[in-house]
Amino acid sequence: MKKLYWGLVLLLVVGLAVAAGPACGGGKGAEFEVSGLTITPDEAGVDQDVSIKVTVENVGEKEGSKEVTLKVDGKKVDSEGVTVAAGAERTVTFTHSEAEAGTYDIEVGGLSGTLTVTAGPPPPPGQPKVGSKWEYLVDYDSGAGYTEVDHVYTTTLTELNVSPPAGLCVTTPSVTCNHYKVDPHPDGACPGVTKPKRVAPTAQIMFLAVDLWANPTDATAVFSTASLCALVPMAIPLDVEVACTAYTAVSGTVGKPYAVGNKWTYTREEGAASGGACIDSAHLIKTFTVEVVAVDESVTVPAGTFTDCVKMVETWDGTTKTKTYWWSPTVQSNVKTVDNGIGANGVETMELSSYTIK
Repeated sequence: MKKLYWGLVLLLVVGLAVAAGPACGGGKGAEFEVSGLTITPDEAGVDQDVSIKVTVENVGEKEGSKEVTLKVDGKKVDSEGVTVAAGAERTVTFTHSEAEAGTYDIEVGGLSGTLTVTAGPPPPPGQPKVGSKWEYLVDYDSGAGYTEVDHVYTTTLTELNVSPPAGLCVTTPSVTCNHYKVDPHPDGACPGVTKPKRVAPTAQIMFLAVDLWANPTDATAVFSTASLCALVPMAIPLDVEVACTAYTAVSGTVGKPYAVGNKWTYTREEGAASGGACIDSAHLIKTFTVEVVAVDESVTVPAGTFTDCVKMVETWDGTTKTKTYWWSPTVQSNVKTVDNGIGANGVETMELSSYTIK
């Protein structure tokens, strides 16, 4: 009888141990890390919506769900549940506003930041600082059999309040500018490259690098240089320069603050050099007209949805070629551009995929 008793006890202990132990074949489940808290803008007016974003990454081995909570001054004001596959990440965005001026502590997923709300209208966005970066995805359709999808272009602000260099083939305007470097992420060096490319009237071209100098007060282009390869009929390295004159208002004002009906013109002088010598046939002067056709327009791109966009349409005078772009004060840059024949023969669409404003 004692043997039977102790046998039952032993069986019960073993059963409990098996039940409490890990299941056969089990692994680490979902495990989440929250990073990259951004508050845009971090200084807003009363009742002005701000965008609060974090990245939720699942560093575990199984898909799982997590509730992400937004706290303001320690109080829960919003939450969102996300399901994230193993090894993947999701962006969670909250839209929030405050009815009274003050400084508010923002907390999401253990990360903290500060939102300053001022009385009266929202303050104008500040100028971006050195290190600010905008990354775009580019789709291109030549209309003649060549297409390109989701090619990466990155623009970085590298200098503030500098003068553009003297042009070799064009006359450089004398004005203080912000200097941006544009990386088209080429997949090779001239000669021998085949993509990414654009189709110009006489050749297929590939941009290798671009430098842009823009007016800091209204972000209008002043001067740019680009190194590229002309791939047809042979790979020829070229240096292209473009200088823009002062923009002249036809109606309203030029640049910020934008209002529907504002319209302005400018002339653009273009030149190209090969081997340090200017190419006479490449020297051109063109006139363009820009008009603001909408404000506070909503645009959705890979970087998110922006509801404060100013829609502008640029026309190459004397032609039907246009460029439409949506500029957002949130990112201090264009969030989307559709070039229908001005930059190249074809339709090019650029959409903002990420940005960092310093």
